[in-house]
Amino acid sequence: MSSTPLISLILCVKNGMPYLPQAIESVRAQTFRDFELIVQDARSTDGSLEYLRSLCDLPAIEIVSEPDGGIGDAYNRAVRRCQGALIGTIDADNLLEPDALAKTAAQFQAHPDWAAFYGVSHMIDEHRKITSTWTPPEFELAGLRRCEVVPPFSVSFFARAVCGDELRFDETLKTCADFDLWLRLSHLPIHLVQDLFGSTRISEHSMSCRAATYEQFCQDKITALGRHLTRAGVGIDHEIYREAVGGIYAWAAESLLRIEGQSAEFERLFNLAESLAPSAKPLESVRQRISAKTEARDPTSDPAPKAAADLPTDAGPTNDSASSFEVLSQRIGRMLGRAEPVSEADLVAAMNTLNEIVTAEDPLAHIRDRIAQFPPATVPLIAQHLQAAWMEENHVLAEALETIYGRCTAHAA
Repeated sequence: MSSTPLISLILCVKNGMPYLPQAIESVRAQTFRDFELIVQDARSTDGSLEYLRSLCDLPAIEIVSEPDGGIGDAYNRAVRRCQGALIGTIDADNLLEPDALAKTAAQFQAHPDWAAFYGVSHMIDEHRKITSTWTPPEFELAGLRRCEVVPPFSVSFFARAVCGDELRFDETLKTCADFDLWLRLSHLPIHLVQDLFGSTRISEHSMSCRAATYEQFCQDKITALGRHLTRAGVGIDHEIYREAVGGIYAWAAESLLRIEGQSAEFERLFNLAESLAPSAKPLESVRQRISAKTEARDPTSDPAPKAAADLPTDAGPTNDSASSFEVLSQRIGRMLGRAEPVSEADLVAAMNTLNEIVTAEDPLAHIRDRIAQFPPATVPLIAQHLQAAWMEENHVLAEALETIYGRCTAHAA
């Protein structure tokens, strides 16, 4: 690697106002000047494109404005345009520290065998106020699979020559493409650098703050996980798969508890996580939060919601080993006309199949082409999810599941 490696900063943007000028300000302030800004604009209509075209004081900026197929497609188009040996990103609502690129160049010069590293990040609100500082854990494959260690992409940098063709997003995933990328790079040297590299803005507009997005997050992460473990020769009936899927549900449950409290969706995800991976780290945090909230509640106020251990099996989280996962196994067994519940492996296989259906580019064609290979528990599992969607009045999810259920039963007949 040369003494001054060119760094490519990717900016994928669509209607990035009002925060975009702050992001560019942080790029402009970089003390390391051997960089290029690669802009992939998705036909912004809020003045973002005009603002970017007006910039004339950056070392190098290349702008392309065209329709794309989503963030995965946009990121891949930008990567193909990069000239740098090192690649990072700057989102329209995030910031870089002034010495971020200088420290990036120094790290890769000192460690030319590294594929990637990630650093420390401030969390800021919509007014640019620092709300917290996050130091992620050290990279570790088992923790990544369980969603306990997912490097923050906003302060991650990659060595193009070491990553090779794997430095790309999977365009079939609607969300969490970075999780899939880390899984594909996990056999390469990836390290935490305990220095501050930037700030990540968290607001009510952030996807991670929208409770409704976590179903899709889980589906996409489980799909990526399944592909990764298949490449590693690990089947869906393996303990590694079971614990990893449980970890994903635990991460989602912990996030939902923070966003909306003990909602029905939180309880569903908690039960799934506890049945698959009861020792998952996020679950312990969730139990502590619920316990602390219950103990802190004023006994003279309105009655408190039941603590997790007090909820019946069908209603919410429980520490009883006879969890809702077992209840679901029994229900599906009866729906299949069996005297015994379906096995854990069969139920997990059905969950994986349902995730493949809903994340397929054409779910109905996927059903038509592959229904003969679907595990028997798949259709009853769809019915269970459909009932939950009806009860929660989640009309968008219910409509999608109704279509999937109808097509599955029609093909099965």
